[in-house]
Amino acid sequence: MKLKATNIRKGYFPFLLTLLFLLTTAAVTISSSASNRNGPLTAYLVQGDELTAVIAAVESVNGTITHELNIINAVGANLSAPQLKALQSHPDINRLVENQTVTLESSSDRQLILDSFNSPAYYNNNGTVGWSSEWLEEGEDDGPAAGVIQIVSNDEADCDGDNCLRLGGSGRDRVSISRAIDLSAASTAQLTLDWGSSRDGGFWSSRGVQIQISPNGGYRWYTLKRIRSAYQSDTLTTETFDISNYMSENTEIRFQLLGQYAGYLYLDNIQVDFTAAANLVKTNFNAMIDANTVHDDWIIGTYVTVGVIDTGIYSHDALIYDVYDFMRVRAHYDVFTGESETWRWPPSSDKNGHGSHVISIIANNEYNYNNDYNGVAPDAELVVVKAFDENGQGSYLDIIAAIDWLVAHKNEFDIRVINMSFSTPPQSYYWDDPLNQAVMRAWQEGIVVVASAGNRGPDPMTIGVPGNVPYIITVGAMTDNYTPDDPTDDRLASFSSAGPTVEGFVKPEVVAPGGHLQGIMSANSILAQTYPEFHTEGDYFTMSGTSQATAVVSGIVALMLEEEPWLTPDDVKCRLLASARPAIDYGDNVDDEIKLAYSIFQQGAGLVNAYDAVYSDEAGCANRGLDIDKDLAGIEHYGGLANQKNNDGKFFIEGSKKYFWDQSYAWSEGYAWSDGYAWSDGYAWSDGYAWSDGYAWSDGYAWSDGYAWSDATTAINMWVPQE
Repeated sequence: MKLKATNIRKGYFPFLLTLLFLLTTAAVTISSSASNRNGPLTAYLVQGDELTAVIAAVESVNGTITHELNIINAVGANLSAPQLKALQSHPDINRLVENQTVTLESSSDRQLILDSFNSPAYYNNNGTVGWSSEWLEEGEDDGPAAGVIQIVSNDEADCDGDNCLRLGGSGRDRVSISRAIDLSAASTAQLTLDWGSSRDGGFWSSRGVQIQISPNGGYRWYTLKRIRSAYQSDTLTTETFDISNYMSENTEIRFQLLGQYAGYLYLDNIQVDFTAAANLVKTNFNAMIDANTVHDDWIIGTYVTVGVIDTGIYSHDALIYDVYDFMRVRAHYDVFTGESETWRWPPSSDKNGHGSHVISIIANNEYNYNNDYNGVAPDAELVVVKAFDENGQGSYLDIIAAIDWLVAHKNEFDIRVINMSFSTPPQSYYWDDPLNQAVMRAWQEGIVVVASAGNRGPDPMTIGVPGNVPYIITVGAMTDNYTPDDPTDDRLASFSSAGPTVEGFVKPEVVAPGGHLQGIMSANSILAQTYPEFHTEGDYFTMSGTSQATAVVSGIVALMLEEEPWLTPDDVKCRLLASARPAIDYGDNVDDEIKLAYSIFQQGAGLVNAYDAVYSDEAGCANRGLDIDKDLAGIEHYGGLANQKNNDGKFFIEGSKKYFWDQSYAWSEGYAWSDGYAWSDGYAWSDGYAWSDGYAWSDGYAWSDGYAWSDATTAINMWVPQE
């Protein structure tokens, strides 16, 4: 039997929305209470079937209306306890939801090449920019666990972390180890490392250990320092060398042990800090998603307007002008003040920095040193809605008001896409959430909504609001593992939230680059001022999260809609699914079964590909079995095909053993992330994306009944690991 929607119980419903916006660090609590003669006032969302009736009800108890949210037939109102009690029994009121502050969070990253030997391997990448090669031994070839040169644990020396690189022993050899870095875009660079001797005998060598550098791939070496001896010590010495004269695409660093030696020398935290040459900042995500090839066809997002709900925008030329130097910010609306500007120089409204970074990924019009654009849709037009303040704070009412404003002005500014780089743990079914209702209304009105999955991964069932809405495009994050030119070690970002949703839908639909992405923000923004070491070059800042991945996909959607402006939101979603490339595990042997490297509940259809999405002709493969009109009208709601037995953490798709996921192979401690998997386009999805279909929600669907929704404050992770 089909479950008909009914009114939610009337009365206090503590709906704490701590939006996990992925890219801010401060958590500041702002009280929403005031006071009057009837006692303290608290902000509530008041919802009914008709907006006029809701307004009349609030006015009848002398409540103060602060927001009119036509998109979901609701208002924001400041109410005293007696006023709240009176409305709880009012026949025209379906829901009363206490408004709460919304907290942004973020993670940042600095620009450096680093090996801290956190694992006993020669391929560690612990900086924001990857090494160009692994450590290569010369004179021996026995790997990091044996020989004159090896990686050893902290039991032998006081390393900064778990392990150190060790050279020596007792003998007479000529051995070395080297690693390559690309410094072609640097204007200055310095090498820093920690070194010291063993505690039980020191180190001595007749000809020493040479710290060397080569600007030409090892053709010629220059010695920076020669260490002949070191006294036994419990600490390491830090030393820095200016290597600006040796910068090239093929720079190499080498440690060479010569002659007779006794004892051990330890090396740790080998890093190269460099400053990029002015105007030569290169973003790598466009190459990863094949957007540069689309740009070569001069498809750059022209005449497509993207709405961005965030902390505002920084008035940087690369953000406010299109590729032809025309103003492209069609409107700027501030939810807090109610002020709007149209087709004028927008104010530098982003005191936080997050919104500008997201906009930069979507639409940055600057070229890099390869003459490629640094934004996915560099000619897209923008409508910016400021719904979060300088501390990354907004409220439930503010965000719904932002969506309401965008939908109301969609025809005036031809808004085709809304980017929502935020996520919060759900506390109700998707159809009961007022924010989700506003998002569904936007989709119903023909606007493509792109939302982040959240950064609460890798656990299953961590998809947040509004990403749990089945209709929209929900985006997870992957990383290039700091090797942008080598797709074979790409992997899913461990912070990326995974599905399924409690209603059984596969989420995220796709993944996109979300690890260490560079974007523009003001050097005077709170993020930049609080974390100046994370600012890279000029106005560029490096961040990670599904917020960034969401912006990448919003840019791709703009490219798709420029090429075929008649596409519906369902068409866009279908083509993104059909053109994505899942991560594949080909096995160790030729005869091994080819299988998914990650579950569809982690990667969806796979890594987005802009070129294939733009030129796809797929149709009818998304949102089958769903009726958004009935959903919003409360006639019928829907569940997906995902399920689990006995709440045992083993997930599957109804009718298909192919998509079984027990969580063990992807997220266990023994999983070799460093091996990675190529993002392949050869995987044949069974049943034509049947896993994305829906069906009418049934009373007999028992799995979700056991899901424990919490009314308590949800803890959020303040830092996303840089990947």
